[in-house]
Amino acid sequence: MKILLALAVFLAIAMKSPVRADPFFAEQADVLQKDEFLLKEGFLFLKFVDIWQPLLYEENPPYSMQGTLSRKGILEFPVELRAGLTDNLTIGFSTSYIWNLQALNINGNPNFVDGSYTLSSCGFAHLGFVGKYGIIKEEDGIPGFSIFVRARFPLGDEDLFGEDKNFKLKLPLGLRGITLGIYELVSKKLNFWTVHFNFGYEYCAPYSQKSDSLGKDLVQVRTIDPGDRMLYNFACIRDWEKFSLVIELNGVITRDLRINDISIKDSGMHTLDGILGVQYHPVHNFFINIGVRGTILSSVGDRENNLGLIINSGQRF
Repeated sequence: MKILLALAVFLAIAMKSPVRADPFFAEQADVLQKDEFLLKEGFLFLKFVDIWQPLLYEENPPYSMQGTLSRKGILEFPVELRAGLTDNLTIGFSTSYIWNLQALNINGNPNFVDGSYTLSSCGFAHLGFVGKYGIIKEEDGIPGFSIFVRARFPLGDEDLFGEDKNFKLKLPLGLRGITLGIYELVSKKLNFWTVHFNFGYEYCAPYSQKSDSLGKDLVQVRTIDPGDRMLYNFACIRDWEKFSLVIELNGVITRDLRINDISIKDSGMHTLDGILGVQYHPVHNFFINIGVRGTILSSVGDRENNLGLIINSGQRF
């Protein structure tokens, strides 16, 4: 009887709210209601295109790995929990477990022994805190508007390496150093379509390193400034009763990397990834997204185009 009563209460709470399923990465302007919670979990696998003679941009000048073919992949498992403090304010925290996979084929480089190398690194990348404040609630003819802030504190070692047969290569866990961001969120429902647009700025704090990209100890600790980032996201969702089509664009613009206040030419990037996916929301408080992510634009740097699978889900309670 107690189990049936608890189930009835759970379903009653679930039916109070309309379907407000999130896109993959873009944020919607809508906020949680007071005492409402959202748990999001995900899986992301990206396979990057093979790169011949990649450049290591944490060196000055950038170091070219001559005679080397690089094959790179990333597995990521993000988790996030949010809570509605008031009907206008949502807060939460997040973390992410990352597994870097790096395969190298070296042939003809005088500095390394010829052969194949398999490198990896893994661990929790960061502890993040988020806040979303709803300024304008969406009504007929009026888009919803919110301000979103995020802070991420790294949990991994900035000098994390992968190693195989005495060959070492730096394989850090995502962004390094403290990252602080502020974003504006706009959402509008247009008949069967829902549109979300985000635009934001992230401050990426400099961090210190004691070794170079290949694991050699530095005579003097150096400071690396990764460069602030501009981000823009656009998501368009076509809703049906239990399924939705999701089209999403995620862009990042960074300036050139700086080492000890010296700018490294062509290390800045502008990347634009696209996602095409399907969203399934069988009940009002649960959704799951499954999609394919690929690079549309990657300028300067190593032009690391990628293609992969992304899955995430959300449970409101």
